[in-house]
Amino acid sequence: MNTETYYVENHKGIFAIVKAELIELIKEKADEKGQEVFIRPMHPDENWDRTIRHEQGGDKTYHVLDDLEDIEDFLAD
Repeated sequence: MNTETYYVENHKGIFAIVKAELIELIKEKADEKGQEVFIRPMHPDENWDRTIRHEQGGDKTYHVLDDLEDIEDFLAD
């Protein structure tokens, strides 16, 4: 599957929408920290707004990760 965006959840239950070009960086940084990170490809026809509302309704925090600093913050203990 060739997807442009992924749904990622860290060990604290915080989730993010991440562009494909950053996924490998997230995996590497998570491994460095010994963290497990849930990663799922977002289907192009998936309703982003509904997914975000659903996750926020579960008292989850939503982030968009655009760069290394965002990733570091997302994976911080």
